[in-house]
Amino acid sequence: MIILHCTQKVLTEGGFDESNLRAFPEREPVEHWYTNLFLCRRKKHLIFTHARSLFSFVVSGIGKYQVRHIGQVFSKELPKAMFYEEFDAAEIKAASERIDFISLAKTESRAVVGSMNEFTRHFKWHMEDEPVGVEPDIIAINKKLNEMPMRVFKRYEIPIEKFRKVVREKC
Repeated sequence: MIILHCTQKVLTEGGFDESNLRAFPEREPVEHWYTNLFLCRRKKHLIFTHARSLFSFVVSGIGKYQVRHIGQVFSKELPKAMFYEEFDAAEIKAASERIDFISLAKTESRAVVGSMNEFTRHFKWHMEDEPVGVEPDIIAINKKLNEMPMRVFKRYEIPIEKFRKVVREKC
């Protein structure tokens, strides 16, 4: 089970009523992911950040429909992001099978939101580094961001390495 912690921008854009957001279900949640909506180069983007490892990926060209169906976007884009990060097929399949139920919640951890905002700033910087008229390579930018050392639970770690450990624990 996945819990997507949505920022106020995502909740507003998707038309989600905060009173309808689920409290945590009785069974223990499997993974916590955070998501935010931002504008860069006149396009809307969604960023998803894994709370435990700070592994992040950005999805470009988002509209209201995709935000309303954010669970479907997440379940479609996570395997793609893992493929581009060179996870093996068994790990991608195991991660995809764990996405059986997605529950939406408000953000809780200011530390994760702060790290997600830092990823967003770096993403925008990389996007603006490309000349106008040239479409930036979002896959390459995502890879660069996940190789950047980040502070995870009082230690600096590389998000992609930490996420690999988390995925392998669950396989």
